[in-house]
Amino acid sequence: MGVDILEFVLEVEDTFGVALTEDELHQCDTIGALSSLIWRRLSGGSDEGPASLGDCPNRVAFGRLRGAIADQAAVPRRSIRADSSLEDLIPAEDRRERWAALAADSGLPLPFLMAEMRVYRRAAQAMGTMVAMCACGAAIALSLGHPGWAGVGVGAAIGCALLGLASLAAIHKWWPHVEFPGKLKTVGELAGMAVGLYPERRRPEAAWTRETVRDTVRAIAAQTLNAELDQLDDSTRFRDLLR
Repeated sequence: MGVDILEFVLEVEDTFGVALTEDELHQCDTIGALSSLIWRRLSGGSDEGPASLGDCPNRVAFGRLRGAIADQAAVPRRSIRADSSLEDLIPAEDRRERWAALAADSGLPLPFLMAEMRVYRRAAQAMGTMVAMCACGAAIALSLGHPGWAGVGVGAAIGCALLGLASLAAIHKWWPHVEFPGKLKTVGELAGMAVGLYPERRRPEAAWTRETVRDTVRAIAAQTLNAELDQLDDSTRFRDLLR
């Protein structure tokens, strides 16, 4: 398989969140045939209505994650499956930086890493408690007619807030070890969690129709195979585009 057609296939897989076998690719020698295959995958074999909102968002999210992780870990995209281990693909070393880069490259809202979440919560609770105590002390001093002490309390509250923010920044920079949230272990589970974080984002990507699938395949072919979009239709053969 040539470099151009491989890039096209990978882009199609990542866009629609599907994995295409060699046999399927040999059978789908035109844009129309490939579009029909992808549509059957997304719609669960149905010929009517838009693709279901069930698994489609997870497939799209998985495709995005697979592309981003493959680029980051320098591994073939086809080697990354739904059951691939996150521990193997995103090792503990530099995990925080890799996690942030993965969120940026995939465009998905990834959850906080566990150590960060626990420490952030405890630091925020401690900061809130200290600020509240200082503010209460200032209010009591003011009610007793001691404005000077009230000013001290307000200053202390502001100082505690600033100290808390500095602590959070230090934790983010120097906390040595972070873990994946909950029982998250695989790329597929991460895709499902990313979709679940913002369910309102499901509909635009999931509502594929036969026409939008075909138009998207045409657009990817035009971009990756250096073809003119208006010259591509269902009967266009991929081998003709590679001449």
